[in-house]
Amino acid sequence: MGHLHLSVNISPKDFYNVDIYKTFTGLAQKYGIDPRNLKLEITETAIMEGLIRQLILLELLRNYGFEIEIDDIFQGYYYSKPLMSNDFEEKYHINSY
Repeated sequence: MGHLHLSVNISPKDFYNVDIYKTFTGLAQKYGIDPRNLKLEITETAIMEGLIRQLILLELLRNYGFEIEIDDIFQGYYYSKPLMSNDFEEKYHINSY
């Protein structure tokens, strides 16, 4: 049997009101979860307020081993040129439904 992967959708509200890094790294340690098997799904709207701070947070989570997926990118008026770089697309899985 292959590896089991779990996707967790993080709401914009939780992204701003919860220490996402501390929460997910703590849960991974507590329950012995390999962060490579956990995909954190975040919408574009969740990262647009305080963009630089949010990108640093995403990088910390990615460096810890979590897979980051950004949903609904470039779909609304939140379109952001900093998110268009090839480097960004290589680091994060982008869904533009």
